[in-house]
Amino acid sequence: MTDNFIPIAVEEIKHAIDGNLQLQEFNELQHYIVEMKKDLDAVSDLSMELEGKDSKEDAPLKMISTMQSALATAQLLDATISAAYAASSSSGQGSQGLSNQASWVKSTLIPWLQKLLSKVWAKILKLVTPTQWSVSGGVGVSVLGLANVELSVTFG
Repeated sequence: MTDNFIPIAVEEIKHAIDGNLQLQEFNELQHYIVEMKKDLDAVSDLSMELEGKDSKEDAPLKMISTMQSALATAQLLDATISAAYAASSSSGQGSQGLSNQASWVKSTLIPWLQKLLSKVWAKILKLVTPTQWSVSGGVGVSVLGLANVELSVTFG
């Protein structure tokens, strides 16, 4: 019996992102959206791979790190929208669309991704036994606009 929750949740999240027409209007945000959707597709694929008999040894680690990347991208998306809204507000040209999108990303998208991450962890813990793990990272805007996420898991 396969556990389809993760692929189904990924499709629902991607559908919600695509259905958010205001978010799609902001061209400067499209690279974040594209990267996040690629990461979500990879999480879905890895989830299905874990169900198979020929699952690769590094699939759980790839799945967690890819999910962390999607979450970090959503957090960068939030920071970018918030900064753009603050800049437009300070210039007296506040954008209600930016405000709505900042609110949607912070109150809807990020919690969905956090819930999905917890489901990813639960799935992996059912399938393999970690003997040691640590997660560290930070979200900030670097020169290249990338997040720093580091994950170390040892499975026994």
